[in-house]
Amino acid sequence: MRPVRGLATPPLQGLDDRMLHPVHPPTAYASRSGRNLGFAFAALLFVCVQAAEPPTVRHTVAGLTKDVEILVDRWGVPHIYAQTTYDAFFAQGFNAARDRLWQIDHWR
Repeated sequence: MRPVRGLATPPLQGLDDRMLHPVHPPTAYASRSGRNLGFAFAALLFVCVQAAEPPTVRHTVAGLTKDVEILVDRWGVPHIYAQTTYDAFFAQGFNAARDRLWQIDHWR
């Protein structure tokens, strides 16, 4: 017995109604599950790339009196650690220029 659109069909034991419905052939579910698997893989790859440790970069800058450390957390917020107030402000300007040079150049 073929199911007819709009008419209720008696449930068959051991078979899913969706597999018998003419609008939703079994291949549609296979492609949908493949697409879902692709999305899951892309999400996993994104999480792995985000979780990777960022590289350590060292800059030698003239004008500092002592060592300064700029740590950028996972949200992109820089944390500046300096031993003198002058070095802290100098590092803040250096970091602003490093992150926003395109914006400073555009404002010029």
